[in-house]
Amino acid sequence: MNPEYAWVEGRPVVRVNSLGINTFLTDWLVLDPFPFEFPGGLNRELWVGRADAVDADPTGVERTVRPREGDVQRNDAVAGGFSVWQRLTGSAVHDLKARYPGFSSALVYAATYLHADTDTVLAFRMDDWEIYRSCTAQLLLDGVEVCFGPSPAVVRIPAGEHCLLAKIGGGSGSGFAWKLSVRTGRVETTEAGWGVSLARLPGFWRGKECAPEVEVDVVLVNPTGSPVEAGKIAANLCGQPEGAPSEECFLDPWQAKAIRISAPLGACLPESMTTVELSCSGKTVAFPAMVPRLLPPCTIHVLEGFHCDPVWVSDQRHYNLISLENVKMQLDACLVDPGYRAFVHELDYLKSFVDEYPDYRAKVFQLVASGQLIVGSSYSEPNENNISGEAIIRNIIYGQGYHRHFLGGNPRVYHAWDVFGHVPQLSQILARSGHRAALWSKSILGFPPLFRHMSLDGTVLPHIRTHYTWYSNSLDNLRTISEPLVREKQSLGWRRHLMVEASDFTPPSAWMIGRTAEMAVSYPRILMTGPEEFLDGLTADQARLPLTSRNPSQHHVGTFHTRVELKLANRLAENVLFAAECWSTFAGMLGAEYPDHLIDKAWRQLLFGQHHDAITGTPCDVSYLDLMAGYREALRLARGVLEDATTYIAGAVTVSRDGNSVVVFNPLAWERDGVITIPKPEGFEGIEVRNQDGTCLPCFASETKVEILARKVPGVGYSTLELLPAAARSEPTVTRCEVLENEFWRMELDPARGGGIVSLFDKEHGREIVNSALGVGNDLLAVGNGPNPWEFHTTGERVAASDSPASVEVHITPTAQTAVVSGRLGEICSYRRMLTLRPGSRTIEASVLLSGYRANGHQFVATFPTSLQGALPIFEDKFGSVVARRGKVRHDYRTSGSHRASDCAIFPVYNWVEAGWSATVETSGEGTDSRMNIGMMGIVVPHDAELEDATAPLLKALNRVGVTSTFYFDDDDEPRKKRLDLNQYGELFYHHLSDDTTLGRVSDLAMAAQWMAVSVAGENAYAEQLLAHLPGEVSRSLSAQRDTSGWGVVLVEDDRVPDAWGTMPVIVISAVSREAAASAFHVISQSLDNSSSIQLPAGTDFRAAKKPLDDYGFAVLTSGTGAATMEPDGTLTLFLGRTSEWAQNNMIGREINPERRDMAFHYGFYGHAGSWRDGNVVRAGYEFNNPLTAVVPSRSTTARLPKTQSFLSLTGDGAVVTAVKPAGNPLARFENTPSDPRNGIVIRAYEALGRSERIELRLFSGIERASEADLLENDVKLLPVDGGAVACEFAPFSINTFKVIPAEKDRNGSVRFSVRDWRPGHVVWCRYYQHNVGAHPTGYLPVGIYIDGELPIENRGGQFPTVGRCRVWIVNNNTDRAISGTARLLAPDHWTLHPAEIRYELSPREHVTTEVVVAFDRRPRVGMIKARMEYDGVIYQDVLEAGFKTVSRGVPTERGAVRYNGWEVVKEREPEWEVLKNGEDIIVRVRNPWLQPLEAEIAVISPMEMWGRDAGSYGLCALEPDTAAVTLRPRETREIHFRVSVKEKPKPTFWAWAKLMSNGKCAYLPVPGTTA
Repeated sequence: MNPEYAWVEGRPVVRVNSLGINTFLTDWLVLDPFPFEFPGGLNRELWVGRADAVDADPTGVERTVRPREGDVQRNDAVAGGFSVWQRLTGSAVHDLKARYPGFSSALVYAATYLHADTDTVLAFRMDDWEIYRSCTAQLLLDGVEVCFGPSPAVVRIPAGEHCLLAKIGGGSGSGFAWKLSVRTGRVETTEAGWGVSLARLPGFWRGKECAPEVEVDVVLVNPTGSPVEAGKIAANLCGQPEGAPSEECFLDPWQAKAIRISAPLGACLPESMTTVELSCSGKTVAFPAMVPRLLPPCTIHVLEGFHCDPVWVSDQRHYNLISLENVKMQLDACLVDPGYRAFVHELDYLKSFVDEYPDYRAKVFQLVASGQLIVGSSYSEPNENNISGEAIIRNIIYGQGYHRHFLGGNPRVYHAWDVFGHVPQLSQILARSGHRAALWSKSILGFPPLFRHMSLDGTVLPHIRTHYTWYSNSLDNLRTISEPLVREKQSLGWRRHLMVEASDFTPPSAWMIGRTAEMAVSYPRILMTGPEEFLDGLTADQARLPLTSRNPSQHHVGTFHTRVELKLANRLAENVLFAAECWSTFAGMLGAEYPDHLIDKAWRQLLFGQHHDAITGTPCDVSYLDLMAGYREALRLARGVLEDATTYIAGAVTVSRDGNSVVVFNPLAWERDGVITIPKPEGFEGIEVRNQDGTCLPCFASETKVEILARKVPGVGYSTLELLPAAARSEPTVTRCEVLENEFWRMELDPARGGGIVSLFDKEHGREIVNSALGVGNDLLAVGNGPNPWEFHTTGERVAASDSPASVEVHITPTAQTAVVSGRLGEICSYRRMLTLRPGSRTIEASVLLSGYRANGHQFVATFPTSLQGALPIFEDKFGSVVARRGKVRHDYRTSGSHRASDCAIFPVYNWVEAGWSATVETSGEGTDSRMNIGMMGIVVPHDAELEDATAPLLKALNRVGVTSTFYFDDDDEPRKKRLDLNQYGELFYHHLSDDTTLGRVSDLAMAAQWMAVSVAGENAYAEQLLAHLPGEVSRSLSAQRDTSGWGVVLVEDDRVPDAWGTMPVIVISAVSREAAASAFHVISQSLDNSSSIQLPAGTDFRAAKKPLDDYGFAVLTSGTGAATMEPDGTLTLFLGRTSEWAQNNMIGREINPERRDMAFHYGFYGHAGSWRDGNVVRAGYEFNNPLTAVVPSRSTTARLPKTQSFLSLTGDGAVVTAVKPAGNPLARFENTPSDPRNGIVIRAYEALGRSERIELRLFSGIERASEADLLENDVKLLPVDGGAVACEFAPFSINTFKVIPAEKDRNGSVRFSVRDWRPGHVVWCRYYQHNVGAHPTGYLPVGIYIDGELPIENRGGQFPTVGRCRVWIVNNNTDRAISGTARLLAPDHWTLHPAEIRYELSPREHVTTEVVVAFDRRPRVGMIKARMEYDGVIYQDVLEAGFKTVSRGVPTERGAVRYNGWEVVKEREPEWEVLKNGEDIIVRVRNPWLQPLEAEIAVISPMEMWGRDAGSYGLCALEPDTAAVTLRPRETREIHFRVSVKEKPKPTFWAWAKLMSNGKCAYLPVPGTTA
């Protein structure tokens, strides 16, 4: 009912007698907002219950104001200092966010007037809580507060005119729903004295599909001064049957209470006017209403949870504390509501929770077993684009080890909520590891909400895309949010929608708890389930999911590149760990003890760093330092194991009697050449190196080392070189010549153009590579870029090395010709660049060292303008390679989420990116000059599900040549999308989008290099329009072909493409029927499989300009710099590094700029004839990233290995081995059986060329038994062993895992080959995350001991207690081993603990808790209680502190302090420490303030360039050790020394930070004399 408003002398006045039972007040006077700020923001104020926003009165007159239009009010926030009361009319809901943008938090006042002829009782409600989400809302009647928040109120209105003032605090940000909406209504009273008001139909339904009931809102009112009992109320629609009545309830005096009932729809129709009748204790109250819209039948699946970023804008300690409490809340919700379902996932918080919350440990096991607590399937949510494919697999192996084998779950859905893009091979990885689907949240453009994704090998798996948050705060809100999404799903033919709350650190939605039964009777049904039930429902519905093979990598592409040193350290550690694992396995087959714990810790440290908010470029300064420390630890462990394993094996190799031999190890699966460097043998002046066949090898000896070009080192094997003294040491030749040359290349540099390559000539194939018209090769650019760490945003600034002259020197030795180019990059920094040619190698090695950079806002790129005609960029991805397309504008990179404002085409790179070709379109009889390169394919089809399904073989064939495909509808799906009201989505979601991100073909040109339009019987609107636009001969050609074979194909161009993209090639397939189209797809697929080309009949290429395609490829090899693009002119651009901003809450206390150091980058170039498959680019990339390892063995009396051999032989041009390891993953599964490769090894290899291939597998020991396995190492099928070998087929781009039992086993016992014992030299801190150290400690905490409690200095009454209490618990995380022993509690001498020793006997997964009483015999009450246990030679510890420090009166109280007689008493006591520099020594001085020994760990964190030999070619210096563990005596001060050893002069500029860890706390200090 509309109120009667009159504007009287500038006042909106509504007559009370015109009000109905429910009326919106529409006319108001409003004031401009009054800003206000609170620590932590308004949201935090509301959460903690502060009343500042409610009590604030910036007007000073809110209790007395009676405004008129045009009145002014003092407001310093607006221009002129005054706000004017302005008219606001005509709507039941006024959007304050739209009216007042730009206010982070502010108060708005709105006033209206009520005129009552007589005393009248009215009810008020500031509408629903959804409207005022995260806002404050008050109503004041004549200055008296009558209504607060969403709760209804009842008020007696005296006769006369009254001012009703609404006061709303909120803001224009997405966290608020800042609106003005007020309802009022007369109260219809019953004879019993109570009444009803504000009745309405809120727009929701309940009940079954066959008998829906519309919900009715009613407010029960007691307008009397005495309590009353409100009777039952029932509702019907215009005489239809009544719904179930409400329950009776008591109402206090002047109480208003909102209830909800329902009325059957009966014969009424949705979206029609009706009369709603309320039966109230004999009285009938009727009101008109519109029956709401009724959704078609569907089910909404809801799952509560959260995802944890172990680091992001804060540190690990902080986020773990949040996550542990979140798990506790989710479990409490499950325990009180059997229908509640929660999701927990990432091991970095989940394992800590299960260990540290003993009261919940057994409950976790029970809830997982019942299916109420749903677990993930991986260790974390890794950022797939930044890591290796093997790392993704290990993430799943560790996740399954815990979730399945420890917790007892059966996870089969991969959860990747916040991951920034995905790899094209994800479906294959998941299918081969037991998954049935993937679930992810990012709105990556081009994907529908549900789809089947085809991996490069052809594996198809369902994927679910859903937003990871919904801001739901009530059942109504949930239904409001989901309705447009449900309609969207229904428009796509689906009857289900999945909503998952999995945003960052989100606690449970409290309103759901205890209401799951009510949700289940809602219509549509709302069920709390896991994603598997959702999938089961789709299957039951026979839902059809569309098929695509689109590249899913494109989201936050800036993360491919930000904080690149994290990516470099990760890639280096992955590669070293691969080799370490491989050689340790073969050392184990020779009788050595496999170093399980070291390899396990290295892997887990990598997995921690590979999280999507870590390796991507964490914006937290502290977390950045911790990640660098973690990567160094992983690399140190991996490098140590690699050296020990190869040394052990080399000791068993037969070498020359004089001992001057070198054993060279090759971890890759093919024979290869490579460079090794060894210490120069004592007594040698010159040196000669001979291969086993006596051939002399190129070598160069300096004063301290020898560089050798090793030849023909066997795959996954070794060869032995002999070292002989020579007459004299050769000296390098240094020349100013600007030409380098070997058998394959002639390279010319131009000092005047920054030492860039002006000519690179391939001597073997007679081809010039550099397009000199576009610039010089290997140019170095500094490109201005915005600070957002997730995105690219170029500013237009560009400074190139080629803009200025540089000096060029060429150093010539027998092993290399190296050009050293020195110069400046404008005023930004100086550089030293190197280019190296080696004898017999096609790979050109390149490096850059940037020095003196002190600016911000730049990204550094290396560019190479190629002369290759028709080339497209090909990117090696994980377990395969994909073709992309060129960007639109040269060096213009602007992205946001999944959007590319500049249509740049930036993709992740694994080992290489190439300008070349992968597949072509060729026309019979027209020669190779007419070939067209095929890039990402856009397939345009009509709305024909059967036709889409028939294209599956074509998609598979395209995938096999690296061409991913996106489907577009011929009408761009516009008719369906126009039927959906996209405005409904509003700001309800994190991304403010619908779930459907599919695009029209023209708006998606950056992801399609050409289109393929498929028309069946003329049913393709786009194809028919295009043919009509083209000359008639095109249609005649198709017609003639159809007459012959039922289908025809032509190659044409569409010149109607907008935005300067140029013409678009289009392959048109026209068929008379679906069967004929399927035949066309079969023929084209066979052609692609046989020749990597689509063969067209003669005379079917109708392109106007047929540009040639060079049969050549030129690759840039990378070593972790993870992003590249091809410019529109054919220039290859490799992104090297960039600066980016930190989060606003800087934790370190001063600015950190990691780029202010000497920055090293390594990459290479590789040219070849033919496609990337023909040119062995995959092998070149792996060789560039996996150098040979050289060991100088000591003389062995037990030599039993030949001088050269392959431990593992895997034939096949495309077979790439990515893992060789012992079978089983005992530590990941918390098992005690040590790994022993003599009992079985696992070999993982993939087919890298997209070709079917028969391979043969052999072991040096022979093979007793072999099986094909899945990625979790479960047997799939036995494989026949014939002659000691296993033969099988590798499908194109397939990932293959073998389990092999060796035939010959060395059973002479195990020898620990390493001097490195995994058992640390200090106690293990069980709450490891409190020290921000990344992954769990070495050993993975198979057991743990924890202590908790309060030992106050004073009690609440101010007395000093003499007795305290604490609790100790011990956990056994082993799944196959019972433990027993005695734990000890250590305390100050004057304290007595009861008990002081705890005897335990625990079965697998059990725990025990002990209450401990602490007696303080005398003062002081300062000290630590250390809870300790020993297991497998390791001491595990937790500490409870009771301490104090005094602060003078008047000094602000520290957080957590308790005042006592003017002193500040705090619980924690910190060690005192400082960092000093003495020459090359970094000295950390630490003082123990306790009267007990203190265990501490000190680390010095530095960039990769300071990691010495662990960092390989990146190591310019060695800062060692990187960490030191100490035990300080009581009150002791000690100095710990760290030494910088310079590899070569001058010493590089670097930053370094010292970190102190003790008792669950950590602190950071900059190292003086560094750029920190």
